[in-house]
Amino acid sequence: MTAVSNSIDMPIKRRLRFSEQDDMALLQEVASRNPFQNSEEWEIIQQSNLTLTEKKFNVKTLKDHLDLLIKNWLKKTKLLQTKSGIEEPYSEKDQLCQNIHDYMLNFRKITSSKKPADAGKAEREKWTVVLRALTQKCSDSKKKILLSPASNKDATENVMEITFDENIENNPIVIPAEEIESNSKAPSRVLNPCRSRKRKLNVQRQGLLYLEQYDKTQFELQQKCQILEERKLALEEKKLGFEEIKFQDEQVQRSRMLDLLEKRMDMEKAEREGLMKTIDQQNKIINSILLNVQNFRT
Repeated sequence: MTAVSNSIDMPIKRRLRFSEQDDMALLQEVASRNPFQNSEEWEIIQQSNLTLTEKKFNVKTLKDHLDLLIKNWLKKTKLLQTKSGIEEPYSEKDQLCQNIHDYMLNFRKITSSKKPADAGKAEREKWTVVLRALTQKCSDSKKKILLSPASNKDATENVMEITFDENIENNPIVIPAEEIESNSKAPSRVLNPCRSRKRKLNVQRQGLLYLEQYDKTQFELQQKCQILEERKLALEEKKLGFEEIKFQDEQVQRSRMLDLLEKRMDMEKAEREGLMKTIDQQNKIINSILLNVQNFRT
């Protein structure tokens, strides 16, 4: 019984729901503060929403509900665009959603333009570190390989040739042993150090070629993105041009309708004036006839 009574006495938490006034308050705050440029504005929006609506929504709930409002608004605008010849006036809520949607698009453009540049910088820094490690290892390994005079042809085959590969991180670098002892007891000789310098220059050249190729591909990607943005802007300009032409046609039609109405009113006015004149003439004729009749009787 005590458990039942305690469960009855405990207050039931009701789920907070957004009303139409809450939606308007949220849209007005977001449109005025633009939290997409500064994420700290969401805290201020939360406090303002709490004072206006007296409902304590957290920041995540506000963001999710804002996304839902924008999605519903986009669906509504698409449906209206499919209906040809039907235009509905923009309400305050529609205008707020339009402004917030523009903020979102600008934020996405800024973040998408930053990503390729940051990725290219990080990639270049990574390969610079790898190249430095390779050149350091090549310069430090002044190898002395013991070779017999008879095996001169084998010596050139056993010299390590370092090639730069794009998968250099996955494949570990294998450095040969510093000394190779031959079975024969022939006199030894030191390998020419020019080979080490050539290997070092080969690694540096291949690394520079890779970096140039990477920068070239990144530049081409940026150019393609720029071309796409220009095409998008051109389409928007065409759309605005069509809207202007449509507006001008509507203005011409309205002016024609007004001219027709004015002409019709002038014609009706002229008809009324002519009617009044004929009535006056008939009255004069009737009065003259009556006078003649009276004079004849007298």
